[in-house]
Amino acid sequence: MDFKVDSKPADWDSEMTIVRLCGSVDAQTAPAFEKEAMGLIEKGRRKLLIDCEKLDFISSAGIGVFMVLLSEVEGDGSLKAMNLSEEVYESFDLLGVPEIMEIYKSEKEARKASV
Repeated sequence: MDFKVDSKPADWDSEMTIVRLCGSVDAQTAPAFEKEAMGLIEKGRRKLLIDCEKLDFISSAGIGVFMVLLSEVEGDGSLKAMNLSEEVYESFDLLGVPEIMEIYKSEKEARKASV
């Protein structure tokens, strides 16, 4: 599956932007993910919710993008993720990401947490 990334404002929180990942985030595709997300941050969209529902695989390069984004929004924004497959969650867990970033099982759970 080809990699795609797109974003749109969340319909339940005008300050939240949902970034949807599709395919695999690896050394080749991580720069596109980072460019999209950093562009949002530079435009003042500092609350990001990354939707991983259609994410097949994430490498350490992809997780590295999450770390860069976390440091960028620290203090006046947020970075959260939702809809991780078991395989993707295991990659995050292996590197300790769930300890420093909120991860939701579903969009419904993310909505409830943001209220």
